[in-house]
Amino acid sequence: MNLGGIDLNLLVVLDALLVEQHVTRAARRVGLSQPAMSNALGRLRRLLGDPILVPGVRRKLVPTARAHALAAPLHRILGELGDALDPAPPFAPERTRRAFTLVTNDYMQAAVLVPLARRLSAEAPFVDLVLQPPFRYADWDAVLSGGADAALLPVGDTELPRGLHRRTLLIDPFVCIVRRGHPRVSRRLTLKTYLSLPHVVVSPGGVGGPSTVDKAIGQLGASRRVGLKVAFFNVAPLAVASTDFVATLPASLAHVHLRRLGLRAFPPPIEVPPVEHSLFWHDRTEHAAEHAWLRERIFAVASEAASRAKRSFTR
Repeated sequence: MNLGGIDLNLLVVLDALLVEQHVTRAARRVGLSQPAMSNALGRLRRLLGDPILVPGVRRKLVPTARAHALAAPLHRILGELGDALDPAPPFAPERTRRAFTLVTNDYMQAAVLVPLARRLSAEAPFVDLVLQPPFRYADWDAVLSGGADAALLPVGDTELPRGLHRRTLLIDPFVCIVRRGHPRVSRRLTLKTYLSLPHVVVSPGGVGGPSTVDKAIGQLGASRRVGLKVAFFNVAPLAVASTDFVATLPASLAHVHLRRLGLRAFPPPIEVPPVEHSLFWHDRTEHAAEHAWLRERIFAVASEAASRAKRSFTR
């Protein structure tokens, strides 16, 4: 039978008739008048080619063999459909068991998502995070395709694909880092010293044009020597800790490594605009309680990371 050609409300009526085996009581059960229920019963008989209910003893209606065979599966299916359409139960992070997949670079993994995992271990002990690198430096394809739940990417005013949401997550100023005991840097980092030192430069994927820092230096009519080019942000502090190189990194990332690697941080001797990261998610998760909860946790942790870095570098 083609369900598209019938009034599915008749299935609710049929279920009530088979449960009550009485037209008046069945009418009350589904909120119809008795004449409307009698009319519906007539339509059902024509649809199924079966009388459905026939007189029994003492004027009681009894189901036919066809109706009796339909009764149990019909009642079960309608019950399952009702359960599926019920409002979702309130979201309870402490009881939720699921994994969220997030796409971002290693900088945001260290500065934001590791602290996020620490917070979730207390608030939602059965929620897992799966962190994936972007295929390109600014790539949200995984979010569009459903392969990821959200992305944390350094994308500014780029026009978004349809169905994608964006909210600024973190605006991060740059700082310069060198190792403690650096022979050429004492109380401050001058422009002359900065330009004369070999630099550690992060180039995700190893491609791309001049960086933000290179453009800022170029505006001064100067250039810098790149002593080491690395593909990952978190390699740069490791390199600086064991060399006399300098690196210019986002403050929240530098803060993660300062104490543990014995580094010192200075304001850049050039004007470098901050790096902006945004959180991206798709329409399909916009109104899901668990996704909204996770997004707010990400924003809270990013704000705390920015505040810690600011306090550290303004003392």
